[in-house]
Amino acid sequence: MENPSAFPSNRDLSCEQNWEHIGGMTLLDYFAGKALGGYLANADAYKDDAAKWAYDVAEMMLAERAKRLTPATR
Repeated sequence: MENPSAFPSNRDLSCEQNWEHIGGMTLLDYFAGKALGGYLANADAYKDDAAKWAYDVAEMMLAERAKRLTPATR
């Protein structure tokens, strides 16, 4: 499963053409955080395995994303 950076960027390390790639958080982590926030917004739904559930949902989201991407958008 592909797990790209959620917010990739390049940072200028000097005034010259010297750029460093900053990967940042992975898309899996970003999706899991979003799922967890929605899950915990409902106080009645809280369970001890909330983080596991959030990553399971995030993995499903990445799998669905991969199905929908055309080769040109990957």
